[in-house]
Amino acid sequence: FLIHADFVTEASRQDIDTTSQRNLDLLNGIADTFIVAIEHFVNDSQLKYSCLKYFPEFKDSFPWGSFWSAMIEKINEKLQSKAFLLGENDSRRRISESRICEDNFLSKGVPLLADISPECYLSSGYDREDLQKLGYIGLRSITVNEVIARAKTKR
Repeated sequence: FLIHADFVTEASRQDIDTTSQRNLDLLNGIADTFIVAIEHFVNDSQLKYSCLKYFPEFKDSFPWGSFWSAMIEKINEKLQSKAFLLGENDSRRRISESRICEDNFLSKGVPLLADISPECYLSSGYDREDLQKLGYIGLRSITVNEVIARAKTKR
């Protein structure tokens, strides 16, 4: 995503001053604003599944630099505590409470086994490619033990 703010620049004006308190405060404000934006997306019936498209790329290979890496880590930390992912019934859950169902556990995009409490399946409304972005910050695939628990549960 693109960031436009009134950053303090170095004397050469070629880069921002990464030690400026104003810039550090802007960094925190950007992270907070990103989280607020995600909340607005999730609350909008038209946009609730598209919010993941706007997540910054959390790739280790991108040459962020320490200042921008700190911003991404702040966003990452804030996302860990927010219940912004939606299940099939639009219930919200945190990343740590959610699982991706791999293709070998799906039939026509639907999990082969019903979810159990606590539910972990994500809504089929999400683009699978977008969900892959969240692997960097903790979204995991369903485990064999979680599949077995679902198979043992009678519905």
